[in-house]
Amino acid sequence: MLGKGIYGAPDPRKSVNYSTLNKYGRFMFVCRFNLNEAQHAGPKTKHRNRVFDEFCVYDDNHVVVLWMIKVK
Repeated sequence: MLGKGIYGAPDPRKSVNYSTLNKYGRFMFVCRFNLNEAQHAGPKTKHRNRVFDEFCVYDDNHVVVLWMIKVK
């Protein structure tokens, strides 16, 4: 939707749609994003995302992984 980059969302219900279930379970990363140069999509933007806000950063130096969590 916002091009090639690293996507994040403040609501985990958006992110869980992109996680895959494998023999070890389903995992997600909790990250801190620098949003100064991020693109935004959400219900109040021109992009098609009607339910959840999401954003995309284009430099992996703008993301820090804080935790990896297992989702039930």
